[in-house]
Amino acid sequence: MSKRRQEQVNYRDRADKKLRSVQRQKHLYLALDDWTKGFAIYKIDIDTLDSSSDLDLEPPVLRLVSASPSYPMYFAALGSNIFMASSKHPGTMVYNTETAGLAIGPPLPDGLLGGIKIFVATANMQLYVLKYSFKEMRQSFEVMSAVGIKDPHSSNPSTDWCWTSVPSPLPFSKDGIINSYAMHPDGHTIFMSASSRRYLHRTFSFDTRCQEWRCLGEWALPFQGQGYFDSELDAWGWPSQGWVHLFLPSGFLHRQRYHAT
Repeated sequence: MSKRRQEQVNYRDRADKKLRSVQRQKHLYLALDDWTKGFAIYKIDIDTLDSSSDLDLEPPVLRLVSASPSYPMYFAALGSNIFMASSKHPGTMVYNTETAGLAIGPPLPDGLLGGIKIFVATANMQLYVLKYSFKEMRQSFEVMSAVGIKDPHSSNPSTDWCWTSVPSPLPFSKDGIINSYAMHPDGHTIFMSASSRRYLHRTFSFDTRCQEWRCLGEWALPFQGQGYFDSELDAWGWPSQGWVHLFLPSGFLHRQRYHAT
């Protein structure tokens, strides 16, 4: 092989390796309340999590001043966007991880103000939010959607995204507490486990395609808070103390779902 030909091959090999490296690179975005005025979002290279047990965070990509420090802030991932909302105020912000841009999001509807909120994103760029309040004994279920918009990754979410009330009646009693929830890997089925004075544990599923709830039985998801499905491990996981993740086989929810009474 000629020297020129060999240089061309080596150049292509290096370019291909660089492209594959960029394509494989993944990042984790971590929101922390680590300063007195609000929150910070950090961008973490996932590869560093495997190579080091002592992780030194780079400077945050975004610092966000909390509108009401005594009230919690909520963060939810929706595609390449991070949706941020306060528990008290209707205003929202959206951080785009691809462009590093910050935009004003669609304001929360009145039904979602106050109380405790649960955010679940679907595969088709919809964000479902369930709010329940012990004080008011009220519940609200809303969905923020970009479906039907020509560009679902629009840089103007305040006008291109909209909220809609979910018409399906909620299956929880007014004093119900949502203990755990997860999105099925099919991208359209939401699981929620709840408890109340009348029943110790019950798990429900909500199909976002037909907008229907279903009671799966008197059992609970085996974790607190939000669970996640890891496609590489083919297993369910959830954060626990010390950032240790426990895992269940992928068929766990499937078996419980179809063997429920």
